[in-house]
Amino acid sequence: NIYFDLEFNLEKNKFKITNLMFDPGKIKSEKNLLAFLNEYNDQSIEIDNWIDFKKFVNKIFSNYYEG
Repeated sequence: NIYFDLEFNLEKNKFKITNLMFDPGKIKSEKNLLAFLNEYNDQSIEIDNWIDFKKFVNKIFSNYYEG
């Protein structure tokens, strides 16, 4: 199971992911995951289309999820 909060700003067409949680014991490095999400939420990483979103999700699973 994966849980997260999603905030979407309609005026700027941007969304923010917070409180990302995997099943207990499935995160490789929580500090690195939080740093990655903060980098994204600070708009250092931009997602402009579904392909960028797919790459973003794949990066989360390949780098931070163990299972």
